[in-house]
Amino acid sequence: MCKQWEQTVLGLPDDIDICKKVRSACVDNCIVPVIRHLWDCHINTRGCCCGHGKENPSVVIADGYSDDEIQTEIYPAIAEVDDRDWDVLQWRITKVPKITSQSQSGCVQSSQLFVNIAKSSKLI
Repeated sequence: MCKQWEQTVLGLPDDIDICKKVRSACVDNCIVPVIRHLWDCHINTRGCCCGHGKENPSVVIADGYSDDEIQTEIYPAIAEVDDRDWDVLQWRITKVPKITSQSQSGCVQSSQLFVNIAKSSKLI
């Protein structure tokens, strides 16, 4: 675990986050080896945090990885260099249906169900 706010500025590999104009990222010192390893494995990340002793370390990956790829490629890649329990997060582009007065109550339940499923599969 890092002391809070001890970070290293890493240069981004050419194939990671190619639209980003600033070609560097600040990474908490204690997870630098994991992030470098993910980049070496061509896993496109969007953010990370060591958790600072309060939460699990986490990494946000780019949209486009399936749940199966997260389980079979990303978690194992992390485990190759770090034995802590990690949270892998992902922003996904989804179409959100318009809420109508008839469906409003069901949407809350559906949203909660998604959150519960995502947590159980280590997506949140």
